[in-house]
Amino acid sequence: MLRVVLVDGYVDEPACFGVPPYISPYVRYVAGAIWDTAGNADVRYFTIDFVRENFKLIRKAVESCHLLIIVMGVTVPGKYLGGKPLTIREAIRLFGFECDCV
Repeated sequence: MLRVVLVDGYVDEPACFGVPPYISPYVRYVAGAIWDTAGNADVRYFTIDFVRENFKLIRKAVESCHLLIIVMGVTVPGKYLGGKPLTIREAIRLFGFECDCV
């Protein structure tokens, strides 16, 4: 069975409502595409806020998955109703990417 970790880094687009308490349609599209391709896939969804608070738990899930997908958008300065969007620098720091862009 395909094991996928789907991290919602939040998408801050006016029509997207991707920052909590809303869920971006992009993460729903990704999950739907995975299930359409591999119907029995185990998709674990985490918000970036949950990842930040529970990184040791998430690290175990990431290390045991077949595929890690991070959905994020461009960040803009300002206040958010809910969580703080993920930046590329933070993604590199958290998930150990060894490149400057993904």
